[in-house]
Amino acid sequence: MTQIHGGPPPEAGPPSSRVSVAPDPSGQIPSGQSTTAAAHLPARADGVQLLGTAEGSGYCEPPALVRRADGQTLQLTRLLYLVLEAADGTNDLDGIARHVSEASGRLVSADNVRTLMDKQLLPLGLLRLADGSQPEVKKSNPLLGLRFRYIVSDPERTRRITAPFAVLFTR
Repeated sequence: MTQIHGGPPPEAGPPSSRVSVAPDPSGQIPSGQSTTAAAHLPARADGVQLLGTAEGSGYCEPPALVRRADGQTLQLTRLLYLVLEAADGTNDLDGIARHVSEASGRLVSADNVRTLMDKQLLPLGLLRLADGSQPEVKKSNPLLGLRFRYIVSDPERTRRITAPFAVLFTR
């Protein structure tokens, strides 16, 4: 087994998480502020509605549904839904990790939560940005959605052709 020596201590965290806060004249950090970016409390974007799980959807594990402010409904896994549920602006990453761990029965760390937020929830426009601003969201263009509507055949002609077969579909 190999061991790696050197580098920053584990408690130092990633370089991007460091934020300098100027101490007051007495040399103490002002109350309510921290020296790391983890002090930012994750919050849902304005207008995000948690719709809950879609029971009876036909999936083995029912998906969770969320609606953005632009009306777009998104389907999330239970884990992502739990992270979004706890990201209400009052919990830090450790608090969110505790909530998700208790609700899912899995061990989830603050780093796991940060990864899920950065890689999944932020690109979907479900969380506020680190500076507190609202994300720009672009409504997706569904691949299988019908865009053009036009008449393929005359409805009266279709009725006459299909009428003999209607008996097969009645009970």
